[in-house]
Amino acid sequence: MKIYKNSKTGFTLIELLVVIAIIGILASVVLASLNSARSKARDARRKSDLKQIQIAVELYRNQTGVYPGYNWWFFETANAATAGRVLLDGGFIPQKIIDPTGNENVGVDFTKHAYLYGTDGVDYTVWAKLENPSANDISTLSTCKINTYDAHAMGPNYCLSSQ
Repeated sequence: MKIYKNSKTGFTLIELLVVIAIIGILASVVLASLNSARSKARDARRKSDLKQIQIAVELYRNQTGVYPGYNWWFFETANAATAGRVLLDGGFIPQKIIDPTGNENVGVDFTKHAYLYGTDGVDYTVWAKLENPSANDISTLSTCKINTYDAHAMGPNYCLSSQ
């Protein structure tokens, strides 16, 4: 029996490259699913924010007899001329409501995921653009009370309306 004292042990370069490639593929799959989960969480927050706005608008109407505002406004609370500011100052919402991405009052650019509020004095609607809307989410657009505003052209795909 011969014993080789100069035998080399370890991994070849090809074996190391294969292992690194497998780890890279697994990491990209995990990151992709994590990004999807994050966008779904932001959409859930948007729906929750719209529900909070809806409750605040109804509370405002119960107290004053009218819905806040008279026209279409972006629901953003930094500007004194918005429904959001009226509800915040009146104590109907506890804190400033902004999109989970941190965007505020982005004008008509719904790619930034702002909220939109509209009223005709009798009914109101609040809209948002979801990142991953389901068919159920999109179907809410057909049930909203206020449809005169060209909201579809601006891209929102989820709404809540007066009861």
